[in-house]
Amino acid sequence: MTSHPPPYDRIRARRDRFRSAIAERYDVVIVGAGTGGLCAAALLARRGKRTLLVDQHYVAGGNATVFRRPGYEHDIGLHYIGSCEHDGAIPRILRAAGVDDMRFARLGPPGDVFVLPSGERVDVPGDVAAFERLLCARYPERRRGIARYFKFVRTVDRLGHIAQRPWSALHIVPRSLGALRYFNATFAELLDRLVDGGAGRDGGARPGGDPRAAELRCLLGGWQIVYALAPSEVSAAVHVGSMMHYIQGAYYPLGGGQRISDRLAEEVERAGGEILLGVRARRIIVEDGRARGVVIAGRHHGERRVEADHVIAAGDIQRALLELVDEQALRHRTRARVAGYRWPPGLASVYLGVRRDLAAEGITSATYAIYPELDVEPAYAACAAGRLDQRPYVCASVPTLKDPQNPRLAPQGVCNVQLMSIAPSDPAAWGVSEAALADGSYRDDAEYKRRKARYGDMMIAVAEALLPGLSADIVFREMATPLTQRRYTASSTGTGYGIALTPDQFLFKRPPASTEIDGLVLAGASLRTMHGIVGALHSGVAAASAVLGENLGKAIFSSSGMLDPNSRSSAPAGVPR
Repeated sequence: MTSHPPPYDRIRARRDRFRSAIAERYDVVIVGAGTGGLCAAALLARRGKRTLLVDQHYVAGGNATVFRRPGYEHDIGLHYIGSCEHDGAIPRILRAAGVDDMRFARLGPPGDVFVLPSGERVDVPGDVAAFERLLCARYPERRRGIARYFKFVRTVDRLGHIAQRPWSALHIVPRSLGALRYFNATFAELLDRLVDGGAGRDGGARPGGDPRAAELRCLLGGWQIVYALAPSEVSAAVHVGSMMHYIQGAYYPLGGGQRISDRLAEEVERAGGEILLGVRARRIIVEDGRARGVVIAGRHHGERRVEADHVIAAGDIQRALLELVDEQALRHRTRARVAGYRWPPGLASVYLGVRRDLAAEGITSATYAIYPELDVEPAYAACAAGRLDQRPYVCASVPTLKDPQNPRLAPQGVCNVQLMSIAPSDPAAWGVSEAALADGSYRDDAEYKRRKARYGDMMIAVAEALLPGLSADIVFREMATPLTQRRYTASSTGTGYGIALTPDQFLFKRPPASTEIDGLVLAGASLRTMHGIVGALHSGVAAASAVLGENLGKAIFSSSGMLDPNSRSSAPAGVPR
């Protein structure tokens, strides 16, 4: 029997990631040790580049990390992911980075369950055709509209494969011209045109009108927690792509999200790369129109200038380009565009220990989206206004049922339960100032604690539609707000999802890895490679490709899924594969 992956703090690093000496010069310095930065660092170090990866946090991984309390281990941001089948995008990229021992548990089906305001649970089948049949049987009066919607879904799915296999565009695009007209639509507009239009002349299926139409829209939109935008804002193609990402297979990494980060970090160091934690990047050095290195500052190294041929900014795009790069180094229109990016709201997470046998109550490894109202637009409007008085939809998951052999998740007889929802990112919404956030004093502020507790109570109350009497059985509780995200990941707006996935910030309207500054490369959730774990990994591939001047993705997603071992792309001598 294979032993369970060890906790992150028992995995021995080859180097002291806080105090180790650093050189004056590297081939590449990467700012930000999230999933994208780790992936880029591993790919480049294995291909012979002398690489330094720096991060302000005390653990590598960004949102793919855990925090621990006595008896408990909680994932920060990874709750489930797709594309983890053996030939899926995530295992392919991880293998290219040297990680070939990750194990993923398939969740469900159902991987998703939607809980309606009535308390009814709707299981989402693990097959798009079965989901279409379920909805047609439930709403026969809208069969035509549902069929049109799923035709668009299949078109988006085909087009999504072009990024990995560009040559497939020759036969995919001509078959998709009819659906391309909706690529600049929001998800709400798509439903208006396709689904509601299929109801005949009565049409009016907008929320607040026909309750059955509103219910159908709610079920079709049940994946919004993975991008945190209202139906009236999110790109239709983004929503459909997110749905397909999970409906085709939802997974959880055994050992939690930290396991992915730890293995990538190990491969960086095994290939000769260096990781330095607990330091902040103060400035990206740009001289004569080219990135020349980074000025870093930390407790054990003071302030240091580290020179490099390339710099990868693998984190918040506004912080990288508006704070770390001198104003004169970028064109005015570039700075204006970056400053004008729109962002989604942040996320609030409630981490619970619940003394109940939830499996015996019929709860599974699925992710549960719980809706107190069919129309979610008011909750997003409240978020945008910085209000905490609107009952939000809540997503609930039970890690002890996703990874039941992990003894670190909760004490015996207790279930590890996590709740997530949207929340305002403005410190003022939580009763504190930007200055208090910057110096960390907000955590002890009485008003912050009061508002945080109240919002957590609201989320727990919503979750009781799934778990009646939940509040009475809680034996452990902790909560993170968007301010927590800003503190630990240096996110300027309290989100780990990057810039908002609206139609005007989707696909090629998002920035690429390369920039107008020679030697400065980007990675992270704001790129056109998209958000989430899979998007961040793709961004790492794109960043490493930009540094090397070659397309690593072509080799990774070829039929063999391997980098050419006979090229200069192979791992350096003496590095185990």
